[in-house]
Amino acid sequence: MLLISDAAQAALYKEVFAAMKPGATLGLSHGFLLGYLDSIGEGFPEDMDVIAVCPKGMGPSVRRLYEQGKEVNGAGINASFGVHQNVSGKASELALGWGVALGSPFMFETTLRSEYKSDIYGERGILLGAVHGIVESLYRRYQRQGMTAEQAFTESCESITGNIVKTISTQGIKAVYDELNDDDKAIFQQAY
Repeated sequence: MLLISDAAQAALYKEVFAAMKPGATLGLSHGFLLGYLDSIGEGFPEDMDVIAVCPKGMGPSVRRLYEQGKEVNGAGINASFGVHQNVSGKASELALGWGVALGSPFMFETTLRSEYKSDIYGERGILLGAVHGIVESLYRRYQRQGMTAEQAFTESCESITGNIVKTISTQGIKAVYDELNDDDKAIFQQAY
C-alpha cells in the first residue's frame, strides 16, 4: 500500500516501481498517481496488479469509525474500489478484502481514472472552492452588518474552524441547526 502524499507520489514513483517485484500488487488510497502518470505520458509497470480502495473520508474519520465498529455493528466508512491492472486475476478480491479490513460497511466499484477526476473536481474544486466562497460571503455579510474588517475576518474564519467543525464531523450538519436557540433558528430560516 502506497499511503504517501500526492507530492511524494509524484516525486518517488520511479523508486517505488523499481523496488516492487514482478507480480506484486500496488495498493493506492486514491487515484492521484494515475492522473499524474497520465499527465506526463507514463503508466504503471505492466507486471503488477494496481488497485485502489478509497475511503470516503479523511484518515481520522476512517480510524474513528473503524474503532466505533467494534461496538456498533456496521459502523465504518464507505469506500470505493477500483482495479486498474489485474495481472494476477485476483486483484478485485484483494481490493474487496482490503476494504473489509478497513471496516467499510459499503463499497462501490469505480475506476482509478474516475476516482481521481471526482477527487480533483469534487473535493479540490467544489469543496475547497466552496470553503473560500463561504468565508468570503461571510466576511462581506459581517461588514454589511457593521463589523470592522478585522472583526469580520476573525468571525468568518472562526465560522469554519471553530466548534462548528467538530460538531459537523462527529454529528453531522443537522446537529449544528439543532443546537441553535429559537432566535438563531429564526435567523437561519430567514436566510435560507
